Order: sequence, then structure tokens, then C-alpha cells
Amino acid sequence: MVKKLLDLNPDILSLKDAAVENIRKEEYRKRISPDYNKLHEIAKDYVRKASEIPHWRMKYLEKIFNMGERIAVEYSVTLSEVEEFFNNILFNYVKGGLFGAFISGMCSTIMKKDDRIHFQLENYLSVSGIGFRHSRGVIQVNGNRAYYLGAEAEGGEISVKGDVGNYLGKLNDGCKILVEGNARNWVGKMMKNGSIVITGNAGDILGEKMSGGEIVVEGNAGYWVGDDMTGGIIRIKGDFSVSNEVRGGEIYCWSDGWVSIR
Repeated sequence: MVKKLLDLNPDILSLKDAAVENIRKEEYRKRISPDYNKLHEIAKDYVRKASEIPHWRMKYLEKIFNMGERIAVEYSVTLSEVEEFFNNILFNYVKGGLFGAFISGMCSTIMKKDDRIHFQLENYLSVSGIGFRHSRGVIQVNGNRAYYLGAEAEGGEISVKGDVGNYLGKLNDGCKILVEGNARNWVGKMMKNGSIVITGNAGDILGEKMSGGEIVVEGNAGYWVGDDMTGGIIRIKGDFSVSNEVRGGEIYCWSDGWVSIR
């Protein structure tokens, strides 16, 4: 079949090569033009690609993360450019959604053990997925609009000055997470390792199905603490209500020191 096509259209391969070369030339032309701005082009690229998928649905976190990895390599971004991109560029194109996972993908390709990056959330309505699969370095976040923060993180550190939404540290497997504020529901859901410290209050269903690691809440927590928990440690200084379905692990309350309640 291929031979017949080539016999009928002997120029087909050269036409394909020419098309690829034309695309390459157009990309070069665009990138050397005086009004070319790499970070704005990345934002446009993200919006274009994200429009092709339901980018507000949590099951697409990994796909959006992978998109960030690819674009970081394609555009040869630096960590300082990622910070500039998030804090000063991207909010002109999007105000909410899972683009935190896109940023995490960009960071994953270039962030080293001793690196730090700082994100300001004040220009966004909500940001989901910051710290997704974070493995090294320190992410610092300022603001009250982070959701699904530190999901599936594997190492490194994440610190937040502000309140966070649902699913903080879901499936955490080694990251140290500090929230100087409050957290909502499902903190540490299915957590395996690492630590989560919340200086304020936490919502309901804290530590659901966790099997390892440690969660500390310096304020109050809600109902169903440790629901279906099989391992790990939970410490809460304020008021809370333990689930009837705790299967393992340790839970402590505060009374002039940590006191085990199971």
C-alpha cells in the first residue's frame, strides 16, 4: 500500500518535509519578532490547550501537569520565569481552575533541592493543584484561594500564609506542608507519609483513609476525624469528634501535653 502511494505521489514525502520546515520557520519568525513575549505566549498556549479538555475536573490534574512539563522544556523556562509567569502574567488570561497543576508541571522539570519559589494568589479567584507531585525545593504561597494543594506530593516543602480549601495534602507521600491559617475538609485524605501542620482550624473528615505520616492541627477540627484511618498520627489541640470507623494509627488530644485517645 505504501509503495503504491509513493508510486502515485512521489512528492508526498518531500511535501511533508516542506510543511514541517514551514512550521519551523514560522515558529522562528514569531520568536525573533520584536513584540514576542515568551511568557505571554506560554499563557496563550495554556489557554488554547486547556480549552480542549474539561480543565476544571480534578481527574485531569495529571494531564495538565504533563502539559506544564512539556511546555517548560519547549520554551526553556527558568524558575524565576515561572514565578514571574504566575504572579504577573497568567491572571490576565485565567482567573480560576486547575492551572496550579500546570505550574507544578513546569516547576518539576527545573526545580532543585535548594530552590524556592513564591506564588501570590491575590489576583486569582481560585487556584487548584499547586504542589501537585511536588518532590524537591520549597513552594511558598500567599493568599486564601488554594485548593487541592500538595496533592500526591512526594517530598520537599510547601508553606502557606492564608486559608486553604478542600483536599490539602491528599495522597501526600513525603512532603512537609505548613499552613499558617485554616483548612477545609478532607485534609490528608489517603496520606501515606510526610507531615501536615495547620496553625488554625480544620474542617470535617480529617485524615480519612490515611495510612502514614502525621497531621497536626493547633486549632479545632470537625467531625469524623480519622475515618477509615489505618496508620499514621493525628494530633489536635482544640475540639474535634473522632469517627467510629478508625481502624488503626494514633490520635492525640491536648491537655497540658499530648494525650492518646486511641
